[in-house]
Amino acid sequence: LDSAGNLTIGGSASPIFQATGGEFTLSGQTLTLTTNQGSNSNIQLKPDGSGIIDMQKPIQNTSNYNSIPGAEGAVVIEDVMAIAAKSSTQSALIVNQNGTGDLISASQSGIAKFSVSNTGAGMFAGNLTVNGNYLTSSATTFNLLNTNIINLNIGNSATAISLGAQSGMTTINN
Repeated sequence: LDSAGNLTIGGSASPIFQATGGEFTLSGQTLTLTTNQGSNSNIQLKPDGSGIIDMQKPIQNTSNYNSIPGAEGAVVIEDVMAIAAKSSTQSALIVNQNGTGDLISASQSGIAKFSVSNTGAGMFAGNLTVNGNYLTSSATTFNLLNTNIINLNIGNSATAISLGAQSGMTTINN
């Protein structure tokens, strides 16, 4: 322990600071966990048994470091991420965009594949598969494929196609 209050343990020791009962607290104005400069080592949080990592405040990246171009300052998880939600009253994932950017965007090798804008509009780079029985809307007017489609195929190998109600008028324009 030097005159500045720095505790240094040298050599090849792997010291353990352990509270065998009660709660072990590290405290300071700012608490920094870091590895030795140039060591390229990891910081591991490893609860035992069914213990959890209890993050009671938001995670925030206050640096400009980021491995995703255009996302400087964002918190990046460079691995697969899974959500195992247990709530029966809340969504498993809640996104609250307070700015003007997209709510969600996904890319593969920098090529946009999926996004949901802050207005709720969606973009899919590939096919959209709906496995339910209905594509519904609460609006009284609904435009499907409201762009300049040159060839429109409906039903592929369907043996029956029904458009419109049993009575009234159904218009197909040429």
